[in-house]
Amino acid sequence: MTRPVYPATRTVDATETLHGETIPDPYRWLEDSESSETRAWTEAQNALTESYLARGPAREAIHRRLDELLAIGAINTPTPAHGRYFYQRREGRQNQPVLYVREGVDGADRVAVDPNALDPAGTTALDWYYPSDDGALLA
Repeated sequence: MTRPVYPATRTVDATETLHGETIPDPYRWLEDSESSETRAWTEAQNALTESYLARGPAREAIHRRLDELLAIGAINTPTPAHGRYFYQRREGRQNQPVLYVREGVDGADRVAVDPNALDPAGTTALDWYYPSDDGALLA
């Protein structure tokens, strides 16, 4: 494969002083994700990356295998709280895991929070949760 030609990236004369140390930050302008210049730069970088990766002979095989592995799903360790058990489970093709609560060891599972229902785009996730000691409340 030939070496890619990267899109030009301008630099700026920006510095920041932290704890008495002056730190150059020539790419600070890229922190403004809303600017049209940053979006154009990102699109150019993404197009270059995609064109480079598309030439890889094993890309389709890797994609199929990752898709197969990610379809397995996952379940986490339950958090017990006064006879209730809280845990997250993601079924094969779900974007985000769902938080379930179970009444007792043999009880039926009940959905407590489903991020997939809250955001059909699949970009909202439940990062953490804490049941109260008595299992009646959830934060």
